[in-house]
Amino acid sequence: MTTQPRLSTRLERARDILREGVIDGVFSHVAFGLKYADEPAIIEHFGKSSNDIYYDLASLTKPLCTATLILQLVECGRLHLLETISSIFGSIIEPSSELASVTIKQLLTHTSGLPPAPMENSDAHDSEAHDVVLRCLQSPLVSQPGTAYSYSDTGYILLGKIAELVCATRLDALFTQHISGAIDRNDIGFLTTLDVQITTAPTGCKDGLVHDPRARAMGGVAGHAGLFGTVDSVLEAAYALTATNKLVSTAGCRRLLQSQIDPSIGAQSFGLFCSPNPLLPAGDLFSERTVGHSGFTGTLFLTDPETNITIVLLSNRVAFNNGDSGAFLKLRRYWLNTVAAAANRTS
Repeated sequence: MTTQPRLSTRLERARDILREGVIDGVFSHVAFGLKYADEPAIIEHFGKSSNDIYYDLASLTKPLCTATLILQLVECGRLHLLETISSIFGSIIEPSSELASVTIKQLLTHTSGLPPAPMENSDAHDSEAHDVVLRCLQSPLVSQPGTAYSYSDTGYILLGKIAELVCATRLDALFTQHISGAIDRNDIGFLTTLDVQITTAPTGCKDGLVHDPRARAMGGVAGHAGLFGTVDSVLEAAYALTATNKLVSTAGCRRLLQSQIDPSIGAQSFGLFCSPNPLLPAGDLFSERTVGHSGFTGTLFLTDPETNITIVLLSNRVAFNNGDSGAFLKLRRYWLNTVAAAANRTS
């Protein structure tokens, strides 16, 4: 007989909030996964969600794929974090370019000075023809490297390409070999490597397409977006990354769980938002040790080492409120607070 996890009995208000979100039209598909202390994982679905629904993970791709691969390359001695963009891309970068001295560490921590999105190509009429990586390398900086925090898809697009160049292997194959393969899951990855028959939570895009336009321009495989997964696979990947040594070493995990930038400019580890970064989706009650990430489509994961909990929330909020995230963000904060309260009760 399976014993019901203690935390599960304290989550009814958290469940109600997600049910209300479905009724109110915030999303049609929503699911959560929790791993608490030594208890069995909790996986629950609401609305039209189910065990075989895949979600567009959006920017969860940054920590779960790109930052993880970069740390693995550092750990095996194929890259180090003070290497510069010019040392990787060579003649593509002019020595006089303001981007030449940007380091891998600055790309990982969003302190490179690169803008949130790469420079647009006004001459291109077909987005699939864009050379997105080249546009990233040509994008003017918004600040001097290392002097300010600016969350940037541009930097992570470059990091994805760097992983490909170092390994001479496509990013989707690297993810399968070194991340999903390491946790023995075939239900998380880029659409190019997943079963073509999978069912995805609708995001307003045609089935089989990633929601992010720059990831679409890169064929659905990019360092900043493009992963899809089921809620239980995302929970296992997040837990493996932040609470075990399945994906990175103890040393690498320690860097993931602590900010790696000057507190005067922000709080960011090698891939994850840290407190008090306002981008951290931690609500009001999780500890200051909490780290995590969110995705534009309505996704998040976080880990609180103080309470030993890892949380995943996946939804398709972009199918209904692309232009206004207010309702979702309010609901998300309510939900996180109820989960934090449940995890911190003593009975």
